[in-house]
Amino acid sequence: MNKEFCDKMEGKLEKLDNRLDKIDRHLAVYNEQLNEHMRRTHLLEVELKPVRDHVVGMRAFVKAFAITSTVLGVILSLLKLSGII
Repeated sequence: MNKEFCDKMEGKLEKLDNRLDKIDRHLAVYNEQLNEHMRRTHLLEVELKPVRDHVVGMRAFVKAFAITSTVLGVILSLLKLSGII
């Protein structure tokens, strides 16, 4: 019975070892896919940097234009109310 038990345990350990081998292979594939994904993501981020810089510049321009328009509108309204224009 001891020999049967050892054989049975050895068989189960062999199955576990086979499963771990499969998991290791899958893990290697997933790791390679992750590395490729990280490489592509970095390239896209580098390509988008000029676009982001342009967007920041345009937002600053629009804000400056809005503030200037508001100030000029208030000044013209005050001048019209005072009768100067």
